[in-house]
Amino acid sequence: MENPQEKDNVRRIADDVASYVNLKIDALKLDTVENLSVAFSNAFGVVMFIILGGMGLLFFTGVLTYLLGLLIGSMIWAVVIMGAIFSIAAVVVLVNRQKMFADSMVRMFGRMFFPPKDQGHAQQ
Repeated sequence: MENPQEKDNVRRIADDVASYVNLKIDALKLDTVENLSVAFSNAFGVVMFIILGGMGLLFFTGVLTYLLGLLIGSMIWAVVIMGAIFSIAAVVVLVNRQKMFADSMVRMFGRMFFPPKDQGHAQQ
């Protein structure tokens, strides 16, 4: 026969375990929210950089094409030359896309979702 004290202890332990599990679930949810917000923030920053950088590059290319056209005396050949330069740049990016983008994104997301174990101790 169990006495009431043992039943109360078992009930308290069960309540403590349930509370611990709920706290762990809440901590996981908070970590997920933090990681997602950092990921979306980084993605938004990259998109804005690409848009603004692309606009700047567009204007710079227009001016450079115009100057090149003045130097060689033909706007058509200046546009052809700039098109060739951008085509070569596109091929270089295509060939090196794994090294330039995928590897760096894997490292970024790896650090975001799986921080080094000793990182927490170094900040204390």
